[in-house]
Amino acid sequence: MSPGSDSRQEVSEVQKRIVWARSAGRCAACQKLLTEGSLTRRDMMVGELAHIVGQKNSAGSPRGLSNMTNEERNSADNLILLCAREHRESDRRVVVDLMDVDKLREMKRRHEEWVETVTGLSPEMSTVVVRMIVKDGRVGRPTAMTS
Repeated sequence: MSPGSDSRQEVSEVQKRIVWARSAGRCAACQKLLTEGSLTRRDMMVGELAHIVGQKNSAGSPRGLSNMTNEERNSADNLILLCAREHRESDRRVVVDLMDVDKLREMKRRHEEWVETVTGLSPEMSTVVVRMIVKDGRVGRPTAMTS
């Protein structure tokens, strides 16, 4: 499809899986685990893939007006994993000026960077809480150290 097309194409399974993996199955906005129901606690996929630049090149598609091709629009780089509530809110017309392309890209970048940092720790590494006491006897703020 050419840029400017307003037809809708489905996101491929490969691109969906890439987004889910990069997000560790968590909402990029609230970090809620999206692989189980909150009422039943049963295993299910409750997350939603949201387009950063809208899925269609039209004013009716949130953040949709762009020269991106349909392939670029449906790529993992243009998709963000959100819980249903955050997805609905980010696409509301009254907040599209706040939840613009730059804001969503930054949210996605920060979340995926956090996932990479947390999951990139080797099993040999451990975390220890350090307690600091200052001279007047007050307890200082605990900090985590990795060894």
